[in-house]
Amino acid sequence: LQSEGEMDLRAGVMRSTDNGLTWTNGGDTTAAYEKVAGGAVRGTDEPAIVELADGSLYMLMRTGSTHLYEARSNDEGVSWRDIQPSPLLGTNAPASLCAVMVDGKQGVVAVWDNAPDRFPLCAAISFDGCRTWSAPKDIGFPYTGGQASYPSCEVCADGAIAVAWQQDVSGGRDIRLARFNSTWLLTP
Repeated sequence: LQSEGEMDLRAGVMRSTDNGLTWTNGGDTTAAYEKVAGGAVRGTDEPAIVELADGSLYMLMRTGSTHLYEARSNDEGVSWRDIQPSPLLGTNAPASLCAVMVDGKQGVVAVWDNAPDRFPLCAAISFDGCRTWSAPKDIGFPYTGGQASYPSCEVCADGAIAVAWQQDVSGGRDIRLARFNSTWLLTP
């Protein structure tokens, strides 16, 4: 194969039940859809995974479709079900997920490129097991040309959310960082 667009990809997990001493294959996912561009990936790729309040797992995956795809597992990643388009727009770029506590409720923050291009880089929060999301908020502005992609998000000790990503700049790429709280994320 000469490019990503020719590959048939599957997203999956490795599992450890002994604190990382040994690993076994978990379940994997794939999906069939109409690709938006010839160079876009086929199947599912570059998964982000988070544990939900009920103990189940939620996976968000890069696809070559118009949306990120999602899947769910009730058996700690042994198998995945409900592999389908998520409510989040995005094409050919990965996302990041992190669990947050807001006023005693567990939520999930998603960070992804909310468009067919790899910008704008946005964040949203869900409080219903990733079924619905708040309005996306742009965290990558100002854009300096090219993409803002490959995000990673973590919750800080003070409850703030920190997101790092790569952003194209003249002559190369920078690593950027945004720090915000759930109040900002939920403010219209």
